[in-house]
Amino acid sequence: MKARDPALRLRRRFSRRALLVGAGQTGLFGLLAWRLRQLQIMESSEYRLLSDENRVNRQLTAPVRGAVYDRFGVAIAEDKENLRVMVIPAYCKNLAATLAAISSIVTVSASDRDRIKRTTRRQSRYLPILVTEGLSWQQFGLLNVLAPQFPGVRTDRASYRRYSNARSAVHVVGYVGMAGKGEVDEDPVMRVPGFRIGKTGIEKGFDRQLRGRAGSISYEVDAHGRIVRELGSVPSEPGKDVVLTLDHELQAFALDRLASQRRGSLVALDCITGEVLVMVSMPSFDPNEIAFKADAQKWKALATSPDEPLNNRAAAGLYPPGS
Repeated sequence: MKARDPALRLRRRFSRRALLVGAGQTGLFGLLAWRLRQLQIMESSEYRLLSDENRVNRQLTAPVRGAVYDRFGVAIAEDKENLRVMVIPAYCKNLAATLAAISSIVTVSASDRDRIKRTTRRQSRYLPILVTEGLSWQQFGLLNVLAPQFPGVRTDRASYRRYSNARSAVHVVGYVGMAGKGEVDEDPVMRVPGFRIGKTGIEKGFDRQLRGRAGSISYEVDAHGRIVRELGSVPSEPGKDVVLTLDHELQAFALDRLASQRRGSLVALDCITGEVLVMVSMPSFDPNEIAFKADAQKWKALATSPDEPLNNRAAAGLYPPGS
């Protein structure tokens, strides 16, 4: 009996170790099975979403901004078609040579070239970059005809803000411009490249109503970000129109009467309803010169002028009655 005791103790010790190892393996496989169930079933929707975000490139499209009308339905501010040319650096054999080639059709300034180079360094080379806008139909058509000769170049149709009776109503209607750092809000449309917001006047006061909602186009992309195919699109919602009580003909008449004055303002009200029929401030300026393809020199001249043409004297000035 004593001779068999060591063997018995060894078997018992081995059995305990096997039991512990088996229990550990069972627990480990149970943990793995639980984690697999969590990933495949409980959190599958979350990881499917992450996978789609890597596979799908969603690009926002800008909505058409609402129009501003006078009391008789005459458009004072509205969106017009804007023909543009874009470039995708990844598809260009030589970006500088491509820009030089298309400059024989459209104007590509030195500042535009520098901007394109800076943008290329900041973002993916597979994302389009605006070259220039405001093309004529002849330029737009020629670029499309010669598209095979310009790999990486594509045309695009967007919109820009156009002001009628511009000088007479600019201080009331205002103008649009690129959003500054402090003006960017949580609205997704603010992420649309080149999107403009209301900077002054009605354009600013009713900006939320006028801007509309952005649409989107979804593309399937490969691991390098190259577009494989279009998956679908959601149309944008145009902004709502705004109708003013102003009379555009009276506005033009009032501006003409003040033309001989260096500074001044004129306001006319409907004595029964209290509606503002005319609100003019002098000196005035053309908002089309700064709202679209803003000229830095013109903007500087307006901002530094001693006559303060950007100031709406009719609303911001303090004058004694009858002055």
